[in-house]
Amino acid sequence: MVTGGRNYFCGMKKSVLFVCLGNICRSPMAAAIFNHQIAKMGLDSAFFADSCGTGDYHIGQGADSRTLAAAEKQGVAITHTVRQLQADDFENFDHILVMDQQNYRNTLRVADAHHHPKVELIRTYDPDGGIEVPDPYYGTPQDFDETFLILNRSIQRFISFRLT
Repeated sequence: MVTGGRNYFCGMKKSVLFVCLGNICRSPMAAAIFNHQIAKMGLDSAFFADSCGTGDYHIGQGADSRTLAAAEKQGVAITHTVRQLQADDFENFDHILVMDQQNYRNTLRVADAHHHPKVELIRTYDPDGGIEVPDPYYGTPQDFDETFLILNRSIQRFISFRLT
């Protein structure tokens, strides 16, 4: 929770922000997967995750229905309202994980240089390799399922390498 430009959890919780373009498909799915995995580990009181988009296309809307369906099939609930990346996110989050190179570049443009080390491509942690999480927006329900699998395994590895 961010209030008044300050991280409410500062000093209490580690925070992770997931970033994509519109904040309706990949990044809300990633935040929900992260929260689900952390809760299963009994560590939800120690971590906070959120998501946002670099674009302003869908501000105030919910996640794409196909994102919700793909996550629900895996037992992961998504409660989400679209928001855009803000400059104070770099003060409020410890880790910023981005879905693709275009949004990585856009994210770095918003950040002061001293925050750049916080920003990483999420598939850096994918044990199966890869550079970008494909955007399923113009795809099929199966593309959303594949996006879920990519994010799930990348987030599992991120948690084991960086947070535990």
